Amino acid sequence: MTRTFTPADAASQQQGGRLAPIAVERGAETMALPPGARVEPDRVSWPNEPGEHVHKLAPGDQIKKDRNGQIVEVRSSGPEPVVTRFVPGTVTLEIDEVRGRLADASTVVPLESGDRVRMTGTFASDEPIPGGGHVKTTRSTGVIVAGVTLFALSYAPAAYVGATSSLKTDRDLLIPFAGPWVDLAERPKCVPPAGSEALPINPCIVETISKAAIAASGAIEGLGAILILAGLPSSTRVSYEGDRVAAQRPTLKVVPTFGVSGAGMRAVGTF
Repeated sequence: MTRTFTPADAASQQQGGRLAPIAVERGAETMALPPGARVEPDRVSWPNEPGEHVHKLAPGDQIKKDRNGQIVEVRSSGPEPVVTRFVPGTVTLEIDEVRGRLADASTVVPLESGDRVRMTGTFASDEPIPGGGHVKTTRSTGVIVAGVTLFALSYAPAAYVGATSSLKTDRDLLIPFAGPWVDLAERPKCVPPAGSEALPINPCIVETISKAAIAASGAIEGLGAILILAGLPSSTRVSYEGDRVAAQRPTLKVVPTFGVSGAGMRAVGTF
């Protein structure tokens, strides 16, 4: 979850340890913050790494030297200037970078009242969020129930036939989802006996009905599987305090209208 706060609110929210600052927004500019950054109402700071520090020079960066000609400071350009201070005598200047040991234990960037601090954190479902709201996770439970019901209603009789039938290929019906189609593919073809042409009923009608029932069972099992898979993904959103239920449900009303051109009807709704 990511939200933005004023510097004062960001400093307050950070005290709980659940939200961490990741960027400072000033107008259209965004300055990314390193891990470990801390926010105060008027500044943001982060610890400097020990050892040699490398400052990549950009156009407009200013280098400051002491009275002995030693580089002691580099001020970056841009709307959010950052001052990097070095220990005199440890700095080497190259074409596009300054290397040296940092004089300060941390880097400090002042904040203005119009700045916004972007913070992020991880919260469990239905857990309250600092600053208002809570995480809400939803899943299409009804679709899952419908899929399980369809599968159970089709698989139960197919499995019973597979367990009790004397036909060897019907054992495949015990395999969920794919079993009916395997049974149809391996099922022996019905051959009418000699002289059956004179019979009033097709002797293969039972086999034809059995194949139709097996195909229907396989189709319903497959539809149940599709519904189960469609309902498994969950969606997570942040529900803020004061959300209106009416705004979450679409409404539609038809009302009469009157004007200089005559009367009529108009549809009004919220979506």
